Amino acid sequence: MYKLVIISLLIMIGIGQVFAQDIISPELQAKLDEIETITSNIRNLDRLESTTITFPTQADLETYLQEQFEKDFESDEFADDILFYVGLDLMERDIDLKSILYDFLISQVAGFYDPEDQSMNVILISGEQPDNSLPITESIFYSHEYVHALQDQHFDLDILDVMVEESENVDFQLAITSLIEGDASEVMLQYTIKLASIDPEGVTTALSGVDSTIPDAVPSVIVDEFYFPYFDGQIFVTYLVKRLGWEVIDEAFANRLPQSTEHIYHPERYLAGDMPIAVDVPDMSDLLGDYWRLAQDTSVGEFYLRQHLSTHLRAGVVKDMTTGWGGDRMKLYVDDVTGDLVWVLYQVWDTPEDATEFAESYVEFLDLRFGTLSEDGVCWSGEDTMCFVQIADDETRISFATQADLALPMLMVTN
Repeated sequence: MYKLVIISLLIMIGIGQVFAQDIISPELQAKLDEIETITSNIRNLDRLESTTITFPTQADLETYLQEQFEKDFESDEFADDILFYVGLDLMERDIDLKSILYDFLISQVAGFYDPEDQSMNVILISGEQPDNSLPITESIFYSHEYVHALQDQHFDLDILDVMVEESENVDFQLAITSLIEGDASEVMLQYTIKLASIDPEGVTTALSGVDSTIPDAVPSVIVDEFYFPYFDGQIFVTYLVKRLGWEVIDEAFANRLPQSTEHIYHPERYLAGDMPIAVDVPDMSDLLGDYWRLAQDTSVGEFYLRQHLSTHLRAGVVKDMTTGWGGDRMKLYVDDVTGDLVWVLYQVWDTPEDATEFAESYVEFLDLRFGTLSEDGVCWSGEDTMCFVQIADDETRISFATQADLALPMLMVTN
């Protein structure tokens, strides 16, 4: 199981296989070699082998995505992944997410690297094949994708791709993707700064011409999920490099992968070795009965918890109340006949103070979500029901049910 934008990013890995190798002129090859040398020097990684380059057009990308989406987005797993978002109030259940994701990717993807055949693929925004030079915008994107080639040569991206694809922990998946894309984004920024020192007007003009308009129908969680590895991942990488140099990023790839989005949000905790605490959520099958099927069993993590809370709380409040996250686990069940959902989330916090701060603010969240105060201080009801308790000094539990009588009992199940 892996989440929707992670699926989308993985789809990009296979695109290079469908395009024929373009003929590269000696002049253009010299320009590409120059970009690779500068990028390699910035990243402090030597090129171990040569790469190939293709220049798919926007039309090529559209054709491929149409074919790929028909294969990858019709599975039961895709439908279950949507339930994760629905359960956390992040999107409507009847959303045509396949079409929305297709339009979103077409508007955002500028390049990709294929580790299977070590090919660089830069989308030609202009729609024309390059002759003896590469436009500034495409050269910047090329630098980003070449970092992925260096990562692959030194650390084997195939292994990381398999880890992401096979993991059932979406928080871990997003953390790994953030290391990969944050590394490339930081190098791309340094490359852009270097170009701007030579041709500031040209770089400004080129970047101002990039259209990154996001289609209106795209849910905000999808946008945030897509950009988190690039933006927050870059902040994570920048923090580490400024303190310990590029060697710490090499060590992260080789032996010390970030384990959670808490590590990405709080790189000082990554350096301190603050690992996610394993949380066990008991099986709810005996309580729920035979009609309910387990659709999700995953850590929510700090990123998706923030997304959930941001539906009703201000960003500053959300940041404060999620800082101190220690670990969690969610189990989400669906009745395939009625479509009803129930889920339970057990959370553990670094300190009792962190748990209490979260608890106080989550009660405010529930008051706002339901537009009414709880009668018992534990459960809130409207079209659905949510219950919340601070079960121990450093532990909290949340439950959700479209059938009101199931929400509270789920909080009390023990192993």
